[in-house]
Amino acid sequence: MTPQSDGPCELDVARADLIHAVEIVAGLMGKQSSGVSLQFEVGWLWIESGAGIAKTPARGIWPLTIIVGRSWVRRLAKNMPAGDPV
Repeated sequence: MTPQSDGPCELDVARADLIHAVEIVAGLMGKQSSGVSLQFEVGWLWIESGAGIAKTPARGIWPLTIIVGRSWVRRLAKNMPAGDPV
């Protein structure tokens, strides 16, 4: 069963910190990696794919682990959304 949220799920992450974490994972994930997991836990956003793992400080509410395709990390590393925090 999937946990339910009473409100919007969102995180605030400093732009420079998120860029650094995404670049680490994008540079370390292998060609065999099919997905990337994003998990928020006790003030940290964890981004993991294969051998690539990074964490960055974050605040907000995000109760679920999200799995995205590995191309998402590479695209995000090249095209980070504007604004700070992201």
